[in-house]
Order: sequence, then C-alpha cells, then structure tokens
Amino acid sequence: MPIWTQAQPPPNLPTAIHAPRTGFLTTVARTNRATQPTTETTMPRFNRFQPQPKIKILRTSGTGVEYVDWKDIDDLRRMMTPNGKIHGRKRLSTNQREQKMIAQAIKRARFMGLLPYTSATL
Repeated sequence: MPIWTQAQPPPNLPTAIHAPRTGFLTTVARTNRATQPTTETTMPRFNRFQPQPKIKILRTSGTGVEYVDWKDIDDLRRMMTPNGKIHGRKRLSTNQREQKMIAQAIKRARFMGLLPYTSATL
C-alpha cells in the first residue's frame, strides 16, 4: 500500500479545502475522470420531439378544390388527443388553412354525432 504525502492526496477520497471568507474546511470528493462513464457507454437521450410523418387528410374534388371530409372518422380521430382535443398545428404539421379545415370538419362530425365531444368513447 503506497504512502500518500501531503502534496499528493489519494485519488477518489475526500480532500479538505479551506473555504475563503468563512474559515471553515470544506470536504470535496475527488474523482478520477478515467473511471467515469463516457457518453459512448451511457444510454442515448430520448428525443420526444422527433419528426412525425404527415397525415394526408386533404382531398381534392373534381373541380380541384381541396377539402376535409367530415365523414372520414378514422382520419379525424388521428387528429385528436385521447381526451378529445384537436391537436395543434406543429403536431399535425399543417398550415393555417388546413388546420382550420380540419377543425371545422371535426366540429361538424361532433355535431352530427360521429365523434364524441369528450373522451367517453375515444
């Protein structure tokens, strides 16, 4: 077992450091960076804002007008949360015009009884 001198404290053991202004001794743990895990061995961070595939819901009529069909319940349910709220534009990756058309179609489907207002049957 090696004998440690005052100038060289043992690694990974607490060391007393004089705190300025207070006059008290503070204990600081020394760590060896070689023994700490690196980023390659740790788990990768989870990114919760990964890009999601865009849901195609706009249809084109015979005259070339784009619309959202309020009778297409399966596509409209994907635009809603499990609680019944309409997802935002960033989540759906739509522009303002498409988002208004989706919201209007969901509201029409709710009024006709095809979609629930709350999460009772979602």
